[in-house]
Amino acid sequence: MKSTSSSPMKKASNLQLRVLSGVIGGVLLLGSVWWRGESFVALFSLIALLSAYELLTLAQIHIKHPAKTTGVLSSAIILLLHALHLVGALQSWAWLWAPVFLFVFLCWTLLYDRHQGQPLEVMALHCAVWIYVLLPFILYMRAAYLFGGTYHYYIALGFLLLLWANDTGAYFVGKALGKNKLFPRISPGKTWEGAIGGGVLSMFVALGLSSAFQSLSVEQWVGMSFLITVGGIYGDLTESMIKRSLGVKDSGKLIPGHGGFLDRFDGLLLAAPLVAAWLYWSARAAF
Repeated sequence: MKSTSSSPMKKASNLQLRVLSGVIGGVLLLGSVWWRGESFVALFSLIALLSAYELLTLAQIHIKHPAKTTGVLSSAIILLLHALHLVGALQSWAWLWAPVFLFVFLCWTLLYDRHQGQPLEVMALHCAVWIYVLLPFILYMRAAYLFGGTYHYYIALGFLLLLWANDTGAYFVGKALGKNKLFPRISPGKTWEGAIGGGVLSMFVALGLSSAFQSLSVEQWVGMSFLITVGGIYGDLTESMIKRSLGVKDSGKLIPGHGGFLDRFDGLLLAAPLVAAWLYWSARAAF
């Protein structure tokens, strides 16, 4: 009797925690985006670093000594140099050499680690952290500075709203109408109906954004919506594939009720490079 009665209470408590942390997180994200470029860059650099930490922690399931401390420090250095360059405190593009020198340093540490039995796996892991996690966040931040080298909050804001609209539409339409599995081998809960619902809602939000922020054309906003829908779906599936291979449900426990940062920003990881490339190309094409 005790277990059956406590179960609904536990679910209600988890839902309240999830809603509360979601609201607080949303306010922090939107506030940092709206306030100024420095706050936007600072918060998303921190999120990128915490996401890198999560991936390095997950890797410990299969890699005995993943050089976690080295990975976190190298990620912090890359993000710090990028942030300083983006806000104008560091003028030289020489910071782009940082990953090269950090990789050399990683090789040195592996050579002198007598307990290291998986050097190739560790090198691949750190490259994955830099390319799969850090690079998308860097490109997302860069996209907000794409035009004229100054911060345009509506690009960062629009990206988040489109990403959230896609997730929201996919969840509710999938729950209500979902029958045809999208990718059952990796994520049995996702359906084609949900994917279409997310894309449609994201498209409507894009049309609203095109009216509110006319510095980008309708074509640019709609293109962003389409790429975020596609990138969001495959970003989610890619992270699910990683977690499934490791036998874990969540990437971490850093966000109460929501799991980890990789769980919350998996869609950004594959969508951000596509959107950054689209905005760059569309600006040159001059619709």
